[in-house]
Amino acid sequence: MKKQMNRDRLAWLKIVTIDTIYIVFPSCSLYNSYTNRINRNRRGTQYMKRVASKTEVGRVISEVFSILNESFKNLVILKRTHSEDKTKTFMDETGLDHKMICEEILSLNSLNYSYTDKDKDPKRKGEIWIFGKVFNPPLNDLSTEVYIKIKLQGGRVVCLSFHPSEYAINYPI
Repeated sequence: MKKQMNRDRLAWLKIVTIDTIYIVFPSCSLYNSYTNRINRNRRGTQYMKRVASKTEVGRVISEVFSILNESFKNLVILKRTHSEDKTKTFMDETGLDHKMICEEILSLNSLNYSYTDKDKDPKRKGEIWIFGKVFNPPLNDLSTEVYIKIKLQGGRVVCLSFHPSEYAINYPI
């Protein structure tokens, strides 16, 4: 009986949700365990969220600044066609325009950084950079924490998301 219990304790437990698989690894202690989150995109490819170093975040921010200071036309705001476009809805509700989003992105610093992830869209490869920022929209008196997801691609900055955060944003730096 005791041998069976030890073998069961060493087995991996998989708890499956819709888009996320949590793998619980056994630890030395009976009650403690380590959880590692592995996301899967539509094609089943694994990718891991990571926290970049302050130096790496600074390099990306300075590259974004140099691209946008050259011309605000170098910012592409992605328009969704297959799902709800939260960015467009937020822009319409608050009176935001392309120039204001450029200015907000230019005001980002390493303290606004949250995490880095792989792009889930198979057409656009590479990393996406997630930031958060408290923002005062022009048509609204209330401050709002916005979720900002950007990507550097082909000498341009692509804004994948700019809308109120739906979840708490972690700022590790």
